Amino acid sequence: MKTTMQRLVRRYLDHRRKLGFDLRAAGNELEKFARFADRTAPGRPVTTDLALQWATLPQSAERTYHAMRLIAVRSFARFCAGIDPRTQVPPFGMLGPNFTRRAPHLYSLSQVRLIMGRARRLSATRSPLRPFMYETLVGLLFCTGMRLGEALRLRVGDLDSVERSLRVPANKFSSERFLPLHPSAVRALEDYRRLRLRLYPFGELFFVDLRGRQGPPAQVHEEEWTCAGGPCRPSI
Repeated sequence: MKTTMQRLVRRYLDHRRKLGFDLRAAGNELEKFARFADRTAPGRPVTTDLALQWATLPQSAERTYHAMRLIAVRSFARFCAGIDPRTQVPPFGMLGPNFTRRAPHLYSLSQVRLIMGRARRLSATRSPLRPFMYETLVGLLFCTGMRLGEALRLRVGDLDSVERSLRVPANKFSSERFLPLHPSAVRALEDYRRLRLRLYPFGELFFVDLRGRQGPPAQVHEEEWTCAGGPCRPSI
């Protein structure tokens, strides 16, 4: 029985996932590639031309999307090369990088105040904590320089009002550290913590979503607040 590309992809994904890799997005793309290959070049191995032909579809998509698809096929091709010597592994970087880095922007004090003011006026229909959570989160990021992921992983007990400090748990980027806080920041964090515990008296996370669970970064980026002169989406 001939080995179809779809069987090879399933074999590759099973192997990688047993090693602990999730490959959710890459797996979906590879399954699309396998169906494309079995339809357009049945029985043929992975080749650079075949990979490029599929990766650059649809032509209207962004170049970074095409690059991401080619990277997924390239990793799969390296696996297939150990099975079928006819396999061609596409050279690295043929379609450029699979992401574009945003130009850094430093918010001025007036901009931060504007964003915090708009956050304070967010609708509280879905959750009375929502406007206070975003106002506090923006202020905390501005006055400490914390990463967004670090702030969203904070726990209620990480704030020490007596020592005027905030414990930032260790993560893959840095070890545990303690950040000194200005008295005004301590007061703001204390006010938010009291409200959060009154509205959601369960769980350990400091910042929570509309159901009292951890607030994911995507939810923060999706918030749109009307600022002077038009919509304002803070890229935190």
